[in-house]
Amino acid sequence: MEDTAAAVETPVTVSTFGVSRHPDTARLVLSSPKPPGVREEFVGVVRKAFRPRASGGGGAGRTPPARWGWALTALQTVFPVLQWGRTYNFKLFRSDVMAGLTLASLGIPQSIGYANLAKLDPQYDTSVVPPLIYAVMGTSREIAIGPVAVVSLLLSSMVSKIVDPAVDPVTYRALVFTVTFLAGVFQVSFGLFRLGFLVDFLSHAAIVGFMAGAAIVIGLQQLKGLLGLSHFTNSTDVVSVIKAVCSALRDPWHPGNFLIGCSFLIFILAMRFIGRRYKKLFWLSAISPLLSVILSTAAVYATRADKHGVKIIQRVHAGLNPSSASQLRLSGPYTVDCAKTAIICAVIALTEAIAVGRSFASIRGYKLDGNKEMIAMGCSNVAGSLSSCYVATGSFSRTAVNFSAGARSTVSNIVMSITVFIALELLMKSLYYTPIAVLASIILSALPGLIDIKEALSIWKVDKMDFLTCLGAFVGVLFGSVEIGLAVALAISFAKIIIQSIRPQVEVLGRLQGTNIFCSIRQYPVACRIPSVLTIRIDTSFLCFINSTFIKERIIEWIREEVETSDEKARERVQSVILDMSNVVNIDTSGISALEEIHKELASLSIQMAIAGPGWQAIQKMKLAGVVDQVGGDWIFLTVGEAVEACPCGKWRASERGKKRRREEDEGQRRRRKAAMGNKSIGYATLAKLDPQYDTSVVPPLVYAVTGSSREIAIGPVAIVSLLLSSMIQKIVDPSVDPAFYRKMVFTVTFLTGVFQFAFGLFRLGFLVDFLSHAAIVGFMGGAAIVIGLQQLKGLLGLSHFTNRTDVVSVTKAVWVSVHETWHPENVFIGCSFFMFILAMRFIGRKYKKLFWVSAIAPVLSVALSTLFVYATRADKHGVKIIQKVNSGINASSVEQIDLKGGYAAECAKIALVCAVIALTEAVAVGRSFSAINGYRLDGNKEMVAMGFMNIAGSLSSCYVATGSFSRTAVNFAAGCKTTVSNIIMAATVMVALELLTKLLYYTPVSILASIILSALPGLINVQEVCFLWKVDKMDFLTCMGSFLGVLFGSVEIGLSVALLVSFAKIIIQSIWPQVEILGRLQGTEIFCNVKQYPVVHETPTVLTVRIETSFLCFVNSSSIKEKIMGWVTDEREAFRSVVLDMSNVVNMDTSGLAALEELHKELACLGIQMAIAKPGWQVIHKMKLARLVDGIGEGWFFLTVGEAVEACLANKAGNALECC
Repeated sequence: MEDTAAAVETPVTVSTFGVSRHPDTARLVLSSPKPPGVREEFVGVVRKAFRPRASGGGGAGRTPPARWGWALTALQTVFPVLQWGRTYNFKLFRSDVMAGLTLASLGIPQSIGYANLAKLDPQYDTSVVPPLIYAVMGTSREIAIGPVAVVSLLLSSMVSKIVDPAVDPVTYRALVFTVTFLAGVFQVSFGLFRLGFLVDFLSHAAIVGFMAGAAIVIGLQQLKGLLGLSHFTNSTDVVSVIKAVCSALRDPWHPGNFLIGCSFLIFILAMRFIGRRYKKLFWLSAISPLLSVILSTAAVYATRADKHGVKIIQRVHAGLNPSSASQLRLSGPYTVDCAKTAIICAVIALTEAIAVGRSFASIRGYKLDGNKEMIAMGCSNVAGSLSSCYVATGSFSRTAVNFSAGARSTVSNIVMSITVFIALELLMKSLYYTPIAVLASIILSALPGLIDIKEALSIWKVDKMDFLTCLGAFVGVLFGSVEIGLAVALAISFAKIIIQSIRPQVEVLGRLQGTNIFCSIRQYPVACRIPSVLTIRIDTSFLCFINSTFIKERIIEWIREEVETSDEKARERVQSVILDMSNVVNIDTSGISALEEIHKELASLSIQMAIAGPGWQAIQKMKLAGVVDQVGGDWIFLTVGEAVEACPCGKWRASERGKKRRREEDEGQRRRRKAAMGNKSIGYATLAKLDPQYDTSVVPPLVYAVTGSSREIAIGPVAIVSLLLSSMIQKIVDPSVDPAFYRKMVFTVTFLTGVFQFAFGLFRLGFLVDFLSHAAIVGFMGGAAIVIGLQQLKGLLGLSHFTNRTDVVSVTKAVWVSVHETWHPENVFIGCSFFMFILAMRFIGRKYKKLFWVSAIAPVLSVALSTLFVYATRADKHGVKIIQKVNSGINASSVEQIDLKGGYAAECAKIALVCAVIALTEAVAVGRSFSAINGYRLDGNKEMVAMGFMNIAGSLSSCYVATGSFSRTAVNFAAGCKTTVSNIIMAATVMVALELLTKLLYYTPVSILASIILSALPGLINVQEVCFLWKVDKMDFLTCMGSFLGVLFGSVEIGLSVALLVSFAKIIIQSIWPQVEILGRLQGTEIFCNVKQYPVVHETPTVLTVRIETSFLCFVNSSSIKEKIMGWVTDEREAFRSVVLDMSNVVNMDTSGLAALEELHKELACLGIQMAIAKPGWQVIHKMKLARLVDGIGEGWFFLTVGEAVEACLANKAGNALECC
């Protein structure tokens, strides 16, 4: 890094200060063309999948006729042998024959041993049919196809859970062949639809841990053969295996098995040592397993050791396996289990095969087509399943032997296959006396290569989170099962991505003295802050729901600290804030809302906001959402340098006066987007399927008043939480059958809800509230509003019987059935009349601001008038449903009703967690909205603690879950509240009303409660916001509609699950397929931009400049990024002498990302192309040093800017030829 350090003190060749005054540059950001949408990207993927690219080379230079050209290209795509076969010669054939024969000598004994591991008879060999199919369809020249230890173990351990091979071997074999067939189908599908990224779901660290754990499990499984045990466990965990061994050793066992096994294990390991030390004797390692089988068989036959307790194979069928097509079970009770097993086997087999193929392809200097490999592997396994073979893949040990033996093409697989077939035909019967212990020793000899301690230590050194993944997979396999190990590895791996998204870096930037380079003052302490300007870089590629609140709060906190510390020094006061969004590739509507709120906060402090270098999709969405208009088009810049030059405070104060009216209009629009709910305690108690006296407007508001920090928020029940509570608890107990137990569950859930909320605040887990995106909440609220409305039809129509289900189909059926019975239109008349009255009062209150109180008292007035009307006319005698018995006074203690130890405690905890998040989401959103209006900051964690306390207290006094309501808070705010004392007064008033007036509600019609709830619902259905989502972000619209339809046609839980699934899928998709863009230089400057976003820029001749647009270069995207870059290089191989990687967007990386960069460097070096890295992040460069990647690339090829890297590459005209390893 000496060169980089030197760059800090050396000015860049061209300063962007001059550029900032260039009139065209200032308009580039806003005038860039529209980026490709979801539809265009999908069509592009489909075209790539189904339109094969022509491969070069026609026979003798002739081009095939045009009408047959596409067909020949398609055939060559499916069968690569048609392409390379034309240049195949006798010299290559001779090398392949020798390699194939050597491979067969290793493959025959390994196949028998791995069949035993898969709990199949030895004749079920996978080294004949699959290698033949792969030979004509595969693209790897060195890979050797056949069985491998890990897949054999995986297959046997998972299928054994379906059918015990000792009890029903015929069904077991049928299921193994079925799994093999389905695994092949999945592999073909992965290749055909370009789903190769699924293979990358297993990170490098996960594979290291999984392989090591599997190796130990396989080794323990071989104790059965090594000790000659007759009975053994089917479990694979270490505890079960040790117990089985201890139990079996109590019975008589024969040390002869152990002696034979250990002797030949030492022999094989000794031959392998000699083969590795003396390269010319590599064949000793290859033939040692076969030699062990021959010698041990001869020894047993000569001494008749089988008569003295030595276990032997005995019956073995000779010849090629028969067809197994009729044994496939593609329908029936086992199909789903087989499919689950098949998809795991498919991914594991492909992971190993592609990793092996790429390793040896990079050594030989050619590119492996991952999708073709998947199709070839899939076809091999489909064909194998029809000929009594189980899952085959590429083996590293056999491939290494194949490579060492001089294999030049896949013909070596054909030779091996033919040799194995002949051996099966002629020699299989002679294996009758082969001891099982020697098969165990052959498998054990292959295991040390699976345990990579050196790599595990390297992972610990470089990346602790990756080491946790590795350890999780290892411990999961060792003490659980293969599936548990995989599940743990996947969970930790994806948790890394989510954590990286939840807490992105937000850095303050400074300028390097004498340059126009802006960088993190933490990474480069020599960088200096600009007086009166705060420059902040958002280090995430996707500004979205899961991180927007954190980023917004972090930025606002910095700004407030800066303002407070600089008030005494007027000259140094922050007058402008620049957001460097060059790392933000994409943004969703939650991110847009966060930018709007940051701008509003800055405007309230008389600070100008500017945005520099927004990504292509980000600026497009900001234009559509109106953020550009709010900030001002003149305050969007291409670079930070331009933004800094344009930030004198005087300009803003003049322009700000012109924006005041627009900002007020924007605030009004944002407030209209917020969901509104009614303040109707009695109605919401009915919605929660509780008696009216169970009120939540007394104890919770009192507790919140002394613990909460929001001055305006009004605490009480809300429609959504009431619906959520009733819809989920009634699945445990029907409130009409056992109301006492139902209430018990409600109070228990409320107590646990408070505990969760308190824990979220205490341990600063507020980010959990952000798991529901803005779009998900809009859809969820809309769907819930319709569901709540449909539920009120029971009260509105005066029906006696109704469904407990909430989906629209069930409710519609219930209404249809009920209306055919006796019902009274008087209920509808009363309900609809007062519904119109409430809406009219609300309209008057909104139109005439001084009459806001009319809207607030309309529900109470409706209850009073309707009650008097029913009492005066005795309408209850004519079919009008009334409340009847209502207990007066404050609710009694419910401490004894809280059940934390019963059989439903787990179910209550699940419901409580959902209610806690939903209630907090609404309360915190409402509190922040009004605190922003009044200009103070709300502490989210303190709010959670306060909400938790009040719900715990409420649960002890017969209250259900309470939260902050937007409609009540709006009334509270409009009425002029200044502190939380308003909640105390409300609670006292409600308590007096409960004590004195509750009995008067005897004649209140049920339909009036339905009308009160219905009057609150229009505010929950925000059609304008849905249209906004469709306009700005189609993926957010999909989240919204998924949530809406899930609630409407499924249930509240299904709606939430769909919303969460789609929301998190956005993050994963953004990580899987990051943008990789080619950069060009803006003429006359040192600015490098995306050539697609800015068509005016020019690419540098002989230098491919690429920007990796992801904040986390990791297992899930590293392979696709590497392949995309290599694709560009190989397409124009002669055009490039250097590749510059702009890694300014890459904030962090894992060991898979490091491995991908190392492979990329190696492949480029083999092509004689130099690789340079520009602007690596703080954590990135640290990990690259620890992994010795800096030494591998060369310290002289790391640069602080892209301009420096390009200049260095152009200066390297000699293009020093790099040796291919």
